[in-house]
Amino acid sequence: MKFVWDIIWKTLSRFVTFVGAIWVIIDIAANFTPEIEEMQKNGCLIMGGAVCITAAIMMKYMKDYFWHKIKIPNTDARICVKIGDITKGKKGSRVIGINNKLETSAAAIAKNSIHEKVIKKHGEAIIQEKFDEAKQKLEKVSGRQEYAFGDAFSCEVQDKHYIFLVMSEMNNPTHPTVGNEQLLGAINRFFHNQKNIHIDQDILCFPVIGTGAGGNSMSQKEVICEIARQFVLFKKSGRDETSRIRDLNIVVWWKNLHSIDWHDMVKEVDAIVAACGDCNTVSAP
Repeated sequence: MKFVWDIIWKTLSRFVTFVGAIWVIIDIAANFTPEIEEMQKNGCLIMGGAVCITAAIMMKYMKDYFWHKIKIPNTDARICVKIGDITKGKKGSRVIGINNKLETSAAAIAKNSIHEKVIKKHGEAIIQEKFDEAKQKLEKVSGRQEYAFGDAFSCEVQDKHYIFLVMSEMNNPTHPTVGNEQLLGAINRFFHNQKNIHIDQDILCFPVIGTGAGGNSMSQKEVICEIARQFVLFKKSGRDETSRIRDLNIVVWWKNLHSIDWHDMVKEVDAIVAACGDCNTVSAP
């Protein structure tokens, strides 16, 4: 993969430069100090140091590569696209894509989806209880019994804060699906019409939704860029008084890394922020 060669090339080039400089310094110092001359003769010490330096440099580049952060101009908000598991960690709110029927049974949930991971993590009974509470609240407030695309509700489950976003529908009892327009609409509506949703610690973790089993035809990169675009437009619209999001973390599950051209994706996200973020005011769609 391209990113592997990028990291290896940057690591080796910096390593050669760094070790070369250190070697010159040691070579000069060895003429004046016997101890340094003895150290210079100890090849194992030099090789061990070289391995440690190489590992440190490579770890730095991997972190920089897979934790790409960019600030939105004229705001305090930042976007970070990173590799990880959205179900882990304690900080912030986690967006979880769900179906419009709020089904939690294994037969109705796409395998290997984040929805399934959350149910397995906390237990179906606990999640179903939270969903039943949300249904009752919806009916009481709006008179509706079914959630629409882009509707969302937040709740605390054990030690984690989740925001469940409706982004697929049950066309039959056992197969949730989502189309391109439906997914784009759900992302748009989430940012622009859900200002009453509580964001824990002003940090929102957003997965690459809608690209798994039963998903749409959009690539992961396209979904990532749309999430970034709608967030920037939301922040620049001036409508962020009640639901303040300071950090948007777009989390790519590490097992899906092979299907993304990371370098190209990062460039496009940066271009979106530059294009949407330089102006002082942007009207939300």
